[in-house]
Amino acid sequence: MKGDPDAPHVVNLINSVVGVGILAIPFCFKQCGLLLGALVLAFAGYATYSSVALLLHAAVSKSKHNYEYLCKACFGGTGKFGVEFAQIGLMLGTCIAFYVVISGLLTEVYVGFFETEENPVDENSIQKRLVLCLGVFVVYPLGVLRELSAIAKFAYFSSCFYVFFLLVLTFNSVAGGFASFDWIQEVKWFDFSGVFKVLPIFALSFTCQSQFFVIYASISDATSFQMLRIMRKTICIVGFVYIYVGFFGYSLFQEEVKGNMLLNFPRDIVLQFTKLGFAMSVIVGFPLMIYPCRQSIFTCFVEPTLNKPSYESLAGESTESPVTFIPDNIFRSLTAVIVFLTMTVAYFIQDVEVVLQLNGALMGSFIAFILPALCFEKACASTFMKEIRWKYTQRLIFLTGVLALTLGVYQNLPAMESFTPSYLAMEDIDIEYENMKEKLNDGIEVRDTKYPMPADPEISLD
Repeated sequence: MKGDPDAPHVVNLINSVVGVGILAIPFCFKQCGLLLGALVLAFAGYATYSSVALLLHAAVSKSKHNYEYLCKACFGGTGKFGVEFAQIGLMLGTCIAFYVVISGLLTEVYVGFFETEENPVDENSIQKRLVLCLGVFVVYPLGVLRELSAIAKFAYFSSCFYVFFLLVLTFNSVAGGFASFDWIQEVKWFDFSGVFKVLPIFALSFTCQSQFFVIYASISDATSFQMLRIMRKTICIVGFVYIYVGFFGYSLFQEEVKGNMLLNFPRDIVLQFTKLGFAMSVIVGFPLMIYPCRQSIFTCFVEPTLNKPSYESLAGESTESPVTFIPDNIFRSLTAVIVFLTMTVAYFIQDVEVVLQLNGALMGSFIAFILPALCFEKACASTFMKEIRWKYTQRLIFLTGVLALTLGVYQNLPAMESFTPSYLAMEDIDIEYENMKEKLNDGIEVRDTKYPMPADPEISLD
C-alpha cells in the first residue's frame, strides 16, 4: 500500500477494528464448522460494508459527519440518545472482554513460570486477583488520562504484534502437522445450529461505524467513492486476517479450541512471551474505550443536570470545547464507575466468548445493522430508497440485525447459566448437602463394622 493515499486511513481503521475478537474466531469456526464459518464471516464483512454505505449516503443526504448527529437529524433527540446508549453498552462490553483476555493471558504466564508439581496453582483464584489488580493499579490510572496522544505510539506496537502473532500461529500450525492434512477428518465443515451463536461475534469483530465517521470528518472534501474505497480495503484486509486465523487456529486445535485461542498454546518460553505481548497490546486499548464511553455517559446522563451558566464558564476556561469538557471531579468519578463496574462483571465471567456473544448480539447488531438501515430509510426515502438495489440492501441489513439480535440473544443466554455465583446457586447447595450425607453414611458404616450391633437388638429380661 506504499504511495496509496488511502493507506493511513485504512491502517487507522484496521487498528480500531481488530481487537480481542480475533482470538475467538477459531472458536466460532468450531461452533458452525470450518467452511460454513468462513461463509458466515464473509457475509458479516459484506453486511458491515453495506451498512457503512447506507450510513454514508444518509450522512451526505443530511450533511452530517457524525454518527450521533446523523441519528439526531433522522429521529430527533431520541435517536441521538439511542445510539449513544448503545455505544456505551458496546464499549462497556469491550472493556469487560479486555479484562477477561488480559487476566487469562497473565494467569497463563504466571502459571507457566511458577507452577510446579509440589506447588500447584489455583488458576481461577489467580485470574480473579489479577482482574482486581488490573482495575485498581493499571486501568484506572490509564483511564484518567485526558490526552490520549500519550499512548499513541503504542498503536504501532499493537500493529507489529498482530503480524508477529500471525507468524507464531502459522509456525505452530505447520509444526503441528498441517501439511499432513489429518485434521481434515477431525474438523466440522457445516453446523447450521451455530450460525446465530457466531454471527454476533463476527458482527462485533467488524464493527467500525463510529470510527468510520471519525475518518470521514478528518478528510477534507471527502467523496463517497473515496470513503467506500477506504472501507472496502479495510474489510478485505480484516476479513482475510480473520479467515486466516480461524482456518489455522481451528485446524490446529480442532474441537479443543477455546474462546481465547492463546490459552490452547503450550507454555514454552516463546509462547509465554507471545501471550504477555498480546496482553500488553490489549491494555493500551483501555483508554481508547473508556474515553468515548465516559463522554457518552456524561452527555446522556450528567450534562443535562448541570447548572448551565457555571458549567459553560468552566468549559470556557478550558482548551476543550464546551461539548466535550468534563469537570475534573465528574471526570474522575465517571472513570471510577466505568472501571469498577466492568471489573466486577469480569470477576465473575471469565470466558471471553460469552462476553463477545452477548455484547455483539445486544449492542453490535443494533449499531452495525439495525440503526444504519433505519437512518438510510429515513434520510433517503425520496432518493436511494426508490432504487431496487438499495431498497433490498436496506431490507437485508435490517433483517440481518434483527435476527442477530433476537436469535443471538436467545441462543447465547443459556451460556450464562454456568456463571451464576456459587453462593446464589441452590443446585450447588443441594449437591454439597448430598455429599455431606454420603460422607456421614460412610462414617456410620465404618463405625458399625468396627463395633457391630447384635443381631437382635431387643433386650430380654427373661
